[in-house]
Parts: sequence; C-alpha cells; structure tokens
Amino acid sequence: MADPWIHAGVVRSVNVSRREVRVAAAAQCESLLEDASWVHIRLAASGDGRVEGVPLRCRIERIRWHKGLALLLLGGGVSRDDVARMKGAEALLPAEITPDEEEGTWTLQDLVGMAVRQVDVGEIGRVVDAFPTGANDVIEVAMLRDDRTALLPMIDDLVVEVDGDRGVVVVRDIAPYVGGDAD
Repeated sequence: MADPWIHAGVVRSVNVSRREVRVAAAAQCESLLEDASWVHIRLAASGDGRVEGVPLRCRIERIRWHKGLALLLLGGGVSRDDVARMKGAEALLPAEITPDEEEGTWTLQDLVGMAVRQVDVGEIGRVVDAFPTGANDVIEVAMLRDDRTALLPMIDDLVVEVDGDRGVVVVRDIAPYVGGDAD
C-alpha cells in the first residue's frame, strides 16, 4: 500500500502564543505548502492518551516565508500545548491533494488526526485511521481516557457533523457502537 502522506518538512521552531510553527520545507514542497489549507503534524507520544505517530490535523490560517522557512499560522482548533510539542515534528500533506475541492467536503483521509467530540461530553479521542467497508465508512478512534481504540461507523445515527474548519468529528453517544463503558 502506498504511503498516504507526503513529507512536507520539519518544524524547526514554534511560537506558542501565536500558534505559529516554522517549517523547513522539503525539496520541491514549497508550492504544495503554499496551496494547502491543512497540514498534518506527526507528534511524538505525550502521555495524554494520544497515539504516538498519529498526525494532528491543523488548519493553516496564513503562510508566509522568512529566511527560507515557511511560517504557518495555525487555526484555533490546535491547542497551545500541542503547538509547544511540535518542535522537531514532521509536517505532512495528504498524498492525494485535490486543490479544487468544494468547501465543506471531506474525504476519509481528511478525518485522520481530527478530534472526536461526543455531544454533552466533550472530546473523547482522535481519529487514527479511516477506511471504507462494504456497508459504510468506519473511523478508528484512539480514546483519551484509556489505551484502547474504538471503531465507529460514519452513519447518520451516530455522526452529528464533520467540521473540517475546526478539525472535529461530532458524534452522539458511542456506547451502542463499542463494547463496555465508552463514556
């Protein structure tokens, strides 16, 4: 299977208060970064329940160039704690970039790295994988409360919305779809 990511560069430094990262762009990735609305940052394990190596999806609010580095101003959906951990992290872009995508549309690969929020509960995990099945699409969610993952169907009965601008999948109660206590 082909790698779903393009190595776009490495985060050289961060400005936590501004949610800004300086990326040394990989060879011939400057124009890809210029055209991107999103970048995925592969963070190391943090001890906060996130799965090591799973890219964090970040909206690019603005990009400018300074001394050969791409300065990416990230959207508000990324915590300052995450930005602080990005120094030295790998910046990735999806291998299948479609610059002419309609606003508000998403692909399964776009969901990887998004936060998952349960209505009336808050953030419960992060999407670590997404794949089609014969009946419906499925997301694999690394749960924040413990070391397990949950497979959730992308069906109307469960999914309230996919907010690509904030990088969030909002779901109803997941208990009927997972074994045991899922709160």
